[in-house]
Amino acid sequence: MNSRAQGHANRMRHRGTLAVGIFLLAGVLLGLGIAQAQQPVGHLQGRVYDQSGAVLPGVSVAVTNVATGAVRQVLTNADGFWSARSLLPGPYAVTGSLEGMQTVRREDIELLVGQILDIDMTMTLGAATDLITVTGEAPLLEVSRSEPASYITAQEIQNLPVAGRDFKQFALLNPTVRADPRWPLMVIKPR
Repeated sequence: MNSRAQGHANRMRHRGTLAVGIFLLAGVLLGLGIAQAQQPVGHLQGRVYDQSGAVLPGVSVAVTNVATGAVRQVLTNADGFWSARSLLPGPYAVTGSLEGMQTVRREDIELLVGQILDIDMTMTLGAATDLITVTGEAPLLEVSRSEPASYITAQEIQNLPVAGRDFKQFALLNPTVRADPRWPLMVIKPR
């Protein structure tokens, strides 16, 4: 083989190796994205205001899983925003406290898989030992989410007559989801 043909063969082999490397890297990145998207968690977040409507930075927010007793402590930032991400689904209570303000506690918050709930709180002047408890107030809309979403509660999973308990069958209970029969694996697409 002459040197020109050998150089061409080396370039083609290098391109093939590069293409395989790019393909493998894309596969790994896609796999990481899918694994992250399938974690059974939800998120709680919100803002803390004073009675005039101004945001309160530096508020200590305790997010408590009522079922397990696990507590996640976070602080509000300069915009009064707080966020507790990757929480297990279940019942939660959120407590906000700041020196010179009355402590506020939001109860009866039910977090489902995939939810992003906004839990805003308003604090008033007073002793931090004073406690204001808000119960039964749940957000009606997920204002943090721009795409359509639907949730199935643990009770619904237990009570629904779905053959074989196949998670894909639960997805089909959502009126905006359909199976794509062209693929051996289930592909879920909005209707």
